[in-house]
Amino acid sequence: MFYKTVDSKRGTELSANDKWLFNAETLAVKLFYHLASILHLSFGTPLPQFDSRKLSFFDHASINVLARVAFETYLTFFFIYCDAGCTLEEHKFRHLIWKLSAPLDRKDFNLVSEAALQKLALDKQAMEKMLTELKNNEVFLALEERLRKKARKGEWRLNKSWVDLAELAGFDKQTFRSVYSYLCSYAHAGGLSGIQIGQAKTTKDQKDLSTISIHFGLLLISHFLFSYTSLFPETRLILDEDEQGYALVNKWHITWKEDGFKRRFVS
Repeated sequence: MFYKTVDSKRGTELSANDKWLFNAETLAVKLFYHLASILHLSFGTPLPQFDSRKLSFFDHASINVLARVAFETYLTFFFIYCDAGCTLEEHKFRHLIWKLSAPLDRKDFNLVSEAALQKLALDKQAMEKMLTELKNNEVFLALEERLRKKARKGEWRLNKSWVDLAELAGFDKQTFRSVYSYLCSYAHAGGLSGIQIGQAKTTKDQKDLSTISIHFGLLLISHFLFSYTSLFPETRLILDEDEQGYALVNKWHITWKEDGFKRRFVS
C-alpha cells in the first residue's frame, strides 16, 4: 500500500508554486527505506560459516535503531507538510528552514577533495539565497528573536522536541515519550539496550525483542498513508479502491489514545 500510493505520483510534474512539495517525496522514500530494512531484518541475519559453526541471529538492536529513525522521519514529514494547525505559509516556512539546515550542516565538515570544495561553494550560494529569503519571510518576521536565531541556524524544529512533534501528529504524548526513550537507548548504546542484548540468549529471545518495533513500523505506515493522501488527495484513490488494504491501514492507525490500549497498557 505504501509503495503503490507513493509510486502513483511517478512522472507527475510540479508547478513552480508547488516545487517545495518535492521533498515530501524524498522524505517518503527515506521512510520507505527504513521500514523496508526493518522488514528485511525481521527475517533474520545469516552469516558465512566460521569454523564449524553456522551463525545467524535476529538483529533486534538494529531494528530498534531503525524504528527510531523511522519515527523521526515521519514526524519530520508531518511537521513540515501535514500539520493541520498551520497555514500554507507556515508550512513553506518550516520547509525553508529544514532545507537551510543542509548547507549549514555541511559547511562544518572537514572537506579536502576538490569536488567536495566545489560542492561547498555551491552550498554557500544556496545558503545565502535561502537566508535572504528567510529574512523577508512574514512568518519569520512574526517570530520572537530567540526563535528567529534558531531559524537562521537551520534549527527547523525551532523550540519543539520530538515529543512535541509526536503530539502534533496525534500520538499520546506520554506513551511516545516512553517509546522514544526506549528506542534511543538502542541508538545511543544505553544501559537498557546492553542489558537486553545480554539477556537475549536465543534467537527466539532476539525475535521477541524485535516484535515491538515491527509493530511500530506497521503503525507508521498507517499514519504516513493517511498523511500522504491528505497532502496529495489524488493518491487517496489507491486506498479507496483496496477494501482489504484500507481496513488493514485503518486497523494500524494507532495513537495510543485508544481505550483498548489504555485498558491493557496504561491502567
